[in-house]
Amino acid sequence: MSANPVVIRTARLVLRPLEPGDAGWIAAGIADWDVMQWLTTPPWPYRIEDALAFVTSGMSSGAFGIIVKGSGIGVVHINPEGELGYWLARSWHGQGLMTEAAGALVAAH
Repeated sequence: MSANPVVIRTARLVLRPLEPGDAGWIAAGIADWDVMQWLTTPPWPYRIEDALAFVTSGMSSGAFGIIVKGSGIGVVHINPEGELGYWLARSWHGQGLMTEAAGALVAAH
């Protein structure tokens, strides 16, 4: 991955590296089966401890929190093999936000 800016801004979103304080909203978003069922690597049931381990262990290297008006709503990532991964809290589906986030990350990549 080329050197990404620390923060990526779009018309509606801020994409920024994950922090330990994000564990709460990450755990809440992934703990929803309608989100989790499409993901391949997180454990189930997903707990705050899992989110904290993800954020602090280095597994989240290259992952960006998707932030809307100061609130975390999902994560987008391009792994070292170049694969795009993402999830978005269910209440934010259907608004084109992931298209916007993924497009911005791919453009920065």
